[in-house]
Amino acid sequence: RCVGMPSSSKPNKKWLMAALPAALLIGGAYVWATSGRYVKTENAAVQQARISIAPQLSGRVTDVFVTDSTTVTQGAKLFAIDPKPYELALAQADAALAQARLSVAQLRAAYRLAQAKEKVAVDDLAYYENELARSQNLTKRGAAATSTLDSARHDAEAAQQSLSAARENTAAALAALGGEAEIKTDDHPAVQAALVARDQAAWNLSQTVVTAPAPGVVYQADDFKPGKFAAAGS
Repeated sequence: RCVGMPSSSKPNKKWLMAALPAALLIGGAYVWATSGRYVKTENAAVQQARISIAPQLSGRVTDVFVTDSTTVTQGAKLFAIDPKPYELALAQADAALAQARLSVAQLRAAYRLAQAKEKVAVDDLAYYENELARSQNLTKRGAAATSTLDSARHDAEAAQQSLSAARENTAAALAALGGEAEIKTDDHPAVQAALVARDQAAWNLSQTVVTAPAPGVVYQADDFKPGKFAAAGS
């Protein structure tokens, strides 16, 4: 006959079956907590973001402020390009701006002069037209010679032509001011162009000192020496 197992063995078997998955779960958690979160590899190289530095301008390098393995913050000076050509360009732009402003002042004065001449031409025409009318009246009455009338007519026609020319000069002077007699000096198109050129020259000069665009560690700086020519964008 068969001898049955004691009834107490059944609970023990169930306990063992439940404890095994729990032990595996606990063991796995321990391995993950102690080492599983970290990737370990031999002969591995850490990949870091690299930023190539290139000047915005071309020129001869005058100073280098860093060496290999130098730790820099954002905005730290790296190297400088000879600023002299860009200083001269800025001075030239300043002079051009001053000249443009002076030209606007001269144009404004020319417009006022043209207006004054036009007023004189208007008065002259009125005078000679009156003279012509008086001569015509005297000629009709026989109190003046025909030659006097012809001279008066000629003077009136000349005055009319002078007024037409004066009005054209006034219109041209106003056009030179951009069509606005009371335009502010720095709003004139010529001055606006000079201001843009001056701002560009000032920006170029500011770019002669190249700075770090982000914090990091400098490398490959030993090949970069004062006296080397740096091309823009390279």
